[in-house]
Amino acid sequence: MEQTEIEQREKLISDVEPIDDSAAKLPMNEEQIKEIVEEPLQDAVLDLIKEKGIRTVSTSANKNDIENGYGYIAVDYENLSQNNKRKLDKQGYKTVEYGQKDRYKVVELKFQINKNTTVEEIKKEAQKIVNKFELQEPNWIKEYSVEDVMEIFSYKPEERENFLKEAKEEKSSGYYFNQETQKFYDSKWLHDIKMKLNKKIKEITNTEINENLVHTS
Repeated sequence: MEQTEIEQREKLISDVEPIDDSAAKLPMNEEQIKEIVEEPLQDAVLDLIKEKGIRTVSTSANKNDIENGYGYIAVDYENLSQNNKRKLDKQGYKTVEYGQKDRYKVVELKFQINKNTTVEEIKKEAQKIVNKFELQEPNWIKEYSVEDVMEIFSYKPEERENFLKEAKEEKSSGYYFNQETQKFYDSKWLHDIKMKLNKKIKEITNTEINENLVHTS
């Protein structure tokens, strides 16, 4: 089978078509990242969410960015930990406001590109962005009480028992229900990320406490 021109050379930013519906859309699973984030930034966005607990709200790395000379990953500044905010502040990053009705602060972390920039080069630059951050609690992953979700779907208080039965059978309109905590989440994927990262943070904190006790004893 004859190779295409792109297959015969390294893929360039000029080969990457823009994705128009990526702004501020919260992915419910890994597959959705591929739908809302352009190829050069997919790995970095996944690492920011899954490994660092940081929400990305917009990204861009496509052929239309060549004219501007840069691409970017925008992160939710308001839900960063104090340590991560300080890291960005010390490096001179400034916040900008996103949103139309409800305004919120983000930081755009930019990287230079030109028509000869390869996708692999952008992936490396994007990984440098990931490395700027430390692990934090993903507080932007929302938890909903039973009452919250009942209200969303107009259930009456006397329908609570039937509602919980449906939730346990995973019939509650797309939300994921944790039977142990009695909390709902936007998806199982986001729930699992929150549980994993919070557990990891707790383990790190306990280790640091034990090390301090050893040093002070």
